[in-house]
Amino acid sequence: MTRTVFCRKHQQELEGLDKPPFPGPKGQDIYENVSRAAWQEWLQHQTLLINEKHLNVMDPKAKAFLDEQRERFLNNESVEKAEGYVPPPKTPINSPAPLTGPGPAALIRPHARIAQSVEQGIENPRVGGSIPPPGTRHTKRPLLSPEQGPFCMSGNPAVG
Repeated sequence: MTRTVFCRKHQQELEGLDKPPFPGPKGQDIYENVSRAAWQEWLQHQTLLINEKHLNVMDPKAKAFLDEQRERFLNNESVEKAEGYVPPPKTPINSPAPLTGPGPAALIRPHARIAQSVEQGIENPRVGGSIPPPGTRHTKRPLLSPEQGPFCMSGNPAVG
């Protein structure tokens, strides 16, 4: 049987968390007074704040800001919004990604185009410079002349 709590955010009995989200009295308070749904909503909002405000979670000021925002969010008080955030358009769950691009390229869905470019060694557009260009050589020693090569006909071992 699932544990229920009276959620201070939603003001009703809802399914509670399985365990405190972090140690200490604040974690225990959230465990006892916040529902699973409200905690998931907070995690989404927290991720949005971190990404849109470019917060470094290792910075004490950013941690204090997120702690304050968490308390305000869970107590139904006003919280900071991410400026400039535009939510993605809602599409039905079972609908495929739209076909994009002119001509025959429109037959490839966007996620398939990324996979195809990676498979062909072109480039991953989400990670700049992820695949080195074809002329790149990764070597720490200078290139050897044919006379110094490891398989030269003279039998001399490679110099390296």
